[in-house]
Amino acid sequence: MRRIRRAASGYGMGLTILEMLVVLLIITLLAALLTPIIINARIYAQSNVCASNLRQLHASLAMYLSDFYGSFTDSQSWPKSAELLSPYVRDNRVFICPIDKASGIWGNYPDGIRTSYYFPSKQMVRDLLSVDANPGAFACMLHGKCRFGQLQSNEPIKPLCYGRVQRVCIDGSIQRSRIPLDCLYSTSGERLGYGNMYWRLLSDKPCPPEYRYGMEPCRPNDYPF
Repeated sequence: MRRIRRAASGYGMGLTILEMLVVLLIITLLAALLTPIIINARIYAQSNVCASNLRQLHASLAMYLSDFYGSFTDSQSWPKSAELLSPYVRDNRVFICPIDKASGIWGNYPDGIRTSYYFPSKQMVRDLLSVDANPGAFACMLHGKCRFGQLQSNEPIKPLCYGRVQRVCIDGSIQRSRIPLDCLYSTSGERLGYGNMYWRLLSDKPCPPEYRYGMEPCRPNDYPF
């Protein structure tokens, strides 16, 4: 068999083509085995950074409520938007999840500040507390399968996600849950649109009719991924 030779310290040393192919195959197999581990480690690290952001936002909310003589269980004392918590954080980058490639592009709803995290309104907090003793205060839904898109051409870009949601609850604990992607269907069963039901981001309790907006979990063939 033909050998590829080279000089090394005055001695001839060579590898057959077959030996080179075996080495390349081993390197390829090692890369294939290590790549998922590296990706999972990166996802785990990003999830931890997001959890840290959520805890800082929870602390900022606690300081805001303390300044205005409010509490987590008093929905009327909650700020109108997460934007009012900005003076209570050291760096506004805490409002952006490291997984958010759009840098908080969906944060204009319901707040003026750009953020990756959903923050409920006073009305929603009141409704949450009526059925859930420990609902979420902030939630990030960018840890499952997501893509950014628009329901209508004149609407802002928002993430469409299903899978994992990460939230910080009013007691300061971090919860991880799974959410479906919701669809709006016509009476004939045609899919008219899709999105995320924000109630699901903050609570695992059943979603009341007023927060369903006519939507229901998407059928398996209707997931836009």
